[in-house]
Amino acid sequence: MPLLLALLFPWLLEATTLQMQLAQYRHFVWYFTLATAAIIAGLFLLLKEQKRLKSELREQKEAFETLFEKAHDGILLIEDGHFTACNEAIVRMLGFPSKEAVLKAHPSELSPKYQPDGRSSFEKAEEMMHLALEQGYNQFEWVHTRASGTRFWSEIVLTKINLHGKDVIHVVWRDIYERKKLEEEIRELNRQLEQKVAQRTDEQQILLSLFDKGKSVLFKWHNDETWSVDYVSGSVSKVLGYSREDFLSQAIVYTHCIHPDDIAHVTHELEEAVKSQKEYFEHDPYRILTRSGEVKWVHDSTVIVRNRAGDITHFLGYISDITDIREKGRQLLRLSRLVQTGAFSKTADRVL
Repeated sequence: MPLLLALLFPWLLEATTLQMQLAQYRHFVWYFTLATAAIIAGLFLLLKEQKRLKSELREQKEAFETLFEKAHDGILLIEDGHFTACNEAIVRMLGFPSKEAVLKAHPSELSPKYQPDGRSSFEKAEEMMHLALEQGYNQFEWVHTRASGTRFWSEIVLTKINLHGKDVIHVVWRDIYERKKLEEEIRELNRQLEQKVAQRTDEQQILLSLFDKGKSVLFKWHNDETWSVDYVSGSVSKVLGYSREDFLSQAIVYTHCIHPDDIAHVTHELEEAVKSQKEYFEHDPYRILTRSGEVKWVHDSTVIVRNRAGDITHFLGYISDITDIREKGRQLLRLSRLVQTGAFSKTADRVL
């Protein structure tokens, strides 16, 4: 023992007396005991910390496994292009008898031969996985096939994770059948609406074409000072002598076509109709001036158009040329007066 101590601790040999050697030995024992206690305490704390970390890891693992298994969405792990794990939600979605049956399949085998875009499911699945590994993340929609052969849409999220030192793809499937069904219903409703709109437009064009062939003009005026024209039928050239472009470009405004002696009365009628909250009214017959300066009498039926707030936006006017009718009326009136005065009988007798 002294030889071993001398070899390990040569400073003991330097002690000149036995008493000094004993004192130095006691110091050595005390320091050695203290160091040993510190080492044991450190090891105890280290083991305690390792135990705590293991417990936390176990809890985290249990929480992950619970989340993995109980998640409503389907979850899988893909390694080297093959499934290595899946949860019960995937089994339910696909209608497979067990997890093992799912894990034996290639990702493309759970899909129809071709995706809706015409691409091979196998080739596209390989591409989607490659993109996920390359970019770290990939999200897309996919058509899958259940064990029964029925197809359903799902939203796929691929995320690259590192597991046991290897790159693995974490897959989340979400069944979006109901969403796709709703989208298809909306598309069908839009298609039907577009058909109805097209049909209504055709019907309107047929009705509007009637104005292009007669002596009536359809006007759509803005609610402004000059009644600027938003629409006018092609028959305006027959009645007023101006083209549609003359009014639509505002080279000509309708108020300037109304006879100067009638404009005040026509304006007053419109103001009274607006004040009375009317939706429709008829003007008294009034005169208009054509491009050539000819005076014509018209009958004007007007619809007042309001928006949802109740503000007037437009006026729809149906103007008919009644010049011939009015002239015939005047002729009948003159004839009636001749009959009443007896002048018509005398004239007839001379003719006979």
